[in-house]
Amino acid sequence: MKDLKIRTLTAIAILAIFLGIFQLGSQLSTLWMACITGLILYELYKGFQNIDITINFPLLITIFTLMTVNSFLHFTCRDIFIIGVLMIFVYYIFDEHEARLKNMMATLFVSTYVLFMGQPLYLYSPDNIKKYYLIFAITIGTDVFAYLGGMIFGRHKLAPKISPKKTIEGAVVGILGGLLLGCSVLYFQGILDFSTLDIKLILFVILASIAAELGDLFASRLKRNFGIKDFANLLPGHGGVLDRFDGVLFVCLVIHLFYTGVCI
Repeated sequence: MKDLKIRTLTAIAILAIFLGIFQLGSQLSTLWMACITGLILYELYKGFQNIDITINFPLLITIFTLMTVNSFLHFTCRDIFIIGVLMIFVYYIFDEHEARLKNMMATLFVSTYVLFMGQPLYLYSPDNIKKYYLIFAITIGTDVFAYLGGMIFGRHKLAPKISPKKTIEGAVVGILGGLLLGCSVLYFQGILDFSTLDIKLILFVILASIAAELGDLFASRLKRNFGIKDFANLLPGHGGVLDRFDGVLFVCLVIHLFYTGVCI
């Protein structure tokens, strides 16, 4: 009961901080989310160290910083991520560590998982606030409703070897929760009109909600491989930043496809 209270209070504090920062506009909010992304990179760096793999953290931070700065300054070069991947390959050529292949593959994995999938978090655009509200509405709606649905209706395990407490019933209710909050945000942003339902938009939100649950399971699998319970202990009752943003990264990819016109 005490753990639940701490977890709830931390969640309320996190939500209040984020909502407050989002009121400051897209530029400052993007900088804040860039800091969060940097912490995620560091948590993964520490996680891989648990299994004797060292990702190239300085290089990842360099790529990440250049991408963030470029999004604010609009330099001509917009393919920094691709150049960064090439730099990872080049570094491998001259790396003399015995585990250099594992290190390179882990670095490529983190660059894809965080820097590619998480682009809507740390790359600036004037409509970032709209993106942030949509990303977090879908993720929080999915997480909260999945927890409540599992607690009330949960009977059948979803992935017992990865996350024993998750149930199929909770996952279904979670998708409904993500759909509810996601569509509500789209409605208030003037994108979705309930009088003439846009089936493509609704399917997009459902896809994003499913992505949130897959992101949660993906991070749980990572933690099992790393042999850890949480990615860090920064947030009382929750663990690390990635423990709260696991679903967010997967949702970000769907949001990116939506805003670039791939999904709709």
